[in-house]
Amino acid sequence: MTDRRPNIVCIMPDDTDFVWLHCYGGRTPTPNIDRIAEEGTRFDQMYCSASACTPSRYTYLTGHYAGRCPDPHFLAENPPDEPYSVAWNTVLNETMPSLAQTLRAHGYRTGIAGKWHVGRPRRELDLPELHEDDDPDDPEVDAKLHLYQARLQEEVRTSAGFDYAASIVWGNNESFPVARLREHNLEWITQGALDFLDSCSPDEPFFLYVTPTAFHGPPHDGSYLQDPRYTQGGKLDRPVGGHPPREAMRARLAERGLPFNHDTVGITWIDDQVGVILRKLEQMGVAENTVVIFKVDHNTEPGKATCHQHGIHIPLIMRWPGVIQAGTTCEARVQNIDFVPTVLEIAGIEPPASMPLDGKSWVPLLRGEKVRLHEDLFFEFGYARAVLAGRCKYIALRYPQRLLDAMAAGELKEAPNHIN
Repeated sequence: MTDRRPNIVCIMPDDTDFVWLHCYGGRTPTPNIDRIAEEGTRFDQMYCSASACTPSRYTYLTGHYAGRCPDPHFLAENPPDEPYSVAWNTVLNETMPSLAQTLRAHGYRTGIAGKWHVGRPRRELDLPELHEDDDPDDPEVDAKLHLYQARLQEEVRTSAGFDYAASIVWGNNESFPVARLREHNLEWITQGALDFLDSCSPDEPFFLYVTPTAFHGPPHDGSYLQDPRYTQGGKLDRPVGGHPPREAMRARLAERGLPFNHDTVGITWIDDQVGVILRKLEQMGVAENTVVIFKVDHNTEPGKATCHQHGIHIPLIMRWPGVIQAGTTCEARVQNIDFVPTVLEIAGIEPPASMPLDGKSWVPLLRGEKVRLHEDLFFEFGYARAVLAGRCKYIALRYPQRLLDAMAAGELKEAPNHIN
């Protein structure tokens, strides 16, 4: 090990189930993700506190439960004298201490590439006007796309404190204004990550946060058949990202006896992305001093956007050369509230007093200590709350009185956050 503080690379796909990862028993080979597990540790009892994109991502970047969000929009929706509702409403802004901001203040170069989905509504941003039927080949549209992407990057840098942002997807692909560009393009996201790594100085540690849009919709097999030069940031001169050529995917899957569909294409695409990043770290000569974290925001339906087990139970794999014993499995219960304190301890940083943390660092577990970080775990989504203790879970769904009155009066067609 070197005396230099370790670099940290985090790769976080969206909506990911255990069944897609080979190291968790999945059928589709994922050799690059498996390599992280083989050279590090696999957590079998990792949970997210709120099982949807925005609140989970909020917690990963702030270190506290989404229900503590101080954003004015959230506070306006949720008066302090009644239960709050956690949904896609817990956004991050520049007034809140964040992980990237804290790392940056202590000498880390910080970068992000990929899906954001923890920011203000697009209507509040100064973005060029785009239309559903815009043609990405039109030079005027292309110029707007470049400006649109530049504005998103600036918003992420400002609101979260990253030094660098690239290939930013503001929310779900389906919500992008231009219909032809509502597709996954993981090569484009990978290139944003590679460009960040190329910008790093050998003299400073770095933190890279890569957030591919898969496994969320639209269907991966459909996106994979599109021209990779078309991105939400404008048309590229040539494909980028260092992935295997797209035209080879069918044959690669067929050789493994697998169909070409949403699941197989999605996880293979993500695994290819992981492989490109791991090889880049090796080419840079920094792999042995880089912590690699593969985590997800939440699991899938049925259970997503609820407090039920399938939505909140998620994969986590980590590699830390010289610290984590290779090929191990951790059975301790941990949660995404622990991510920020873990990263800060790895970086040798004391959490600032202005940054309230709800979790505990995983570092003792990573060093092989047999410790119990949590006696129980807390979950929240919509107006539902849950506590997991031992083999028992208690779930409560309690609406504010004003909503109960409105439902009794027939003023609402369905209960708010009724999926809980």
